[in-house]
Amino acid sequence: MTHFNLTERTLELLKATDLSMREVADGAGVAFDWLVVFKRQRTQEFGVKKVQAVYDFLALGIRADKEPVAPTSQDAATANS
Repeated sequence: MTHFNLTERTLELLKATDLSMREVADGAGVAFDWLVVFKRQRTQEFGVKKVQAVYDFLALGIRADKEPVAPTSQDAATANS
């Protein structure tokens, strides 16, 4: 059984995306300032719901308003790994 770390995987996706931080924050429904702090890892307490929202947006294309977005090339690479 492999270990899945939501925070680490979300940070990987955030670093790999071509979207702007504003686009990610808007798409995930989180505050832009929070996303900047999260990406810089300035604290250890990020809040699982916010991290999950960013992960869902970047990895699964689920917007905060629950409208799917077009998959990215990263999605295809993740699905094939």
